[in-house]
Amino acid sequence: VSFEHTVALSPDDRQKITQFLRQEDPAWVARQRLDVLASFIKNAVLTTYQDRGYWRAKVSANVTWVKGHDESRQVDVLISAMNEGAQYSLKEIRLTGTAVFSTGELLGLVPIHPQDLMSRTKVERGLEAMRELYASRGYIAFTAIPHAELDDMAHVVLLDITVQEDRPFRFGNLTTEGLDGATRRGLRQAWDQVRDQF
Repeated sequence: VSFEHTVALSPDDRQKITQFLRQEDPAWVARQRLDVLASFIKNAVLTTYQDRGYWRAKVSANVTWVKGHDESRQVDVLISAMNEGAQYSLKEIRLTGTAVFSTGELLGLVPIHPQDLMSRTKVERGLEAMRELYASRGYIAFTAIPHAELDDMAHVVLLDITVQEDRPFRFGNLTTEGLDGATRRGLRQAWDQVRDQF
C-alpha cells in the first residue's frame, strides 16, 4: 500500500489504513474485481479523512494484481488524494421524529458536540447507541437516517437525523415441545418474567 499527496493523513492514519486493508481475507480479495476493491479501499480512506473533519476530500485508489508467494494473487494499492479540502466542524445536530425518548437523551449518546471536528465514526457510534437504546424498549424496527449539510464558507456541518421509531415488538408465546418437565417449568418461569417487559 502506497500513499501520495495525502498530507492531511498522519503516519499513524496511513499505518491504520494499511493494517485494515492487510487484514482482509486474501480469498475474498482474490475473488473481487479490481473496481470493487478500489471502491472498498476508497471508502476506507474517505472514512479516515472524514474522521479528521475533511468532508470534501477527493481520493482515488489504483489497484493492480501482482503475483504473490506460491503463485497466489496479491494486489498493489496506490492511494492518492486529488484534493483534501478544508476541515469541517460540527455546528449542530437536529433530531426529528422522536417521541419515545427526549432529544437530550438521544443527543447524549452521540460522542460529538458542536465545535468538535466532524467525525463520521463518532456519528455512526451515536446512531448505533440510539439503535441499542430503542431495542432495549422493544423498538427493533427503529431507524435513524442522517443527512449532513455542509456550509463551505464557514466550514461547518449541520447534521439532521430523521428518526423513525415504528412500534415496539412484544414477546409472543413460548413453545416447549420435546423438553423434560423440569426444563419446561424453568423456561416458562423465566419467560413469564420477561414476556411483558416490552
